[in-house]
Amino acid sequence: MNFSVKGSPSNKEIAPLILINFIENAFKYGVSSNQESTISINITIEERKIILNVYNTIVKKYISKVSSTKEGIANTQKRLEMVYPNKHS
Repeated sequence: MNFSVKGSPSNKEIAPLILINFIENAFKYGVSSNQESTISINITIEERKIILNVYNTIVKKYISKVSSTKEGIANTQKRLEMVYPNKHS
């Protein structure tokens, strides 16, 4: 696992847990005890912007349709629109 933060988080705030689904998905789909796995989380903090890049290898394992609903990402998108309307991508 690689983790880096560039920039200063001093005096900057974002909504609590707004990024967690992206990081959880990296571990859900990118970790295996049977094959090599890589997870990289890079955060860049600028004056009025935060950039999150999450990379993971996609490991081959059975994920049922029930556990892969994609609701976490959809809920995060809705929350971003409510908290940061027209100020996120």
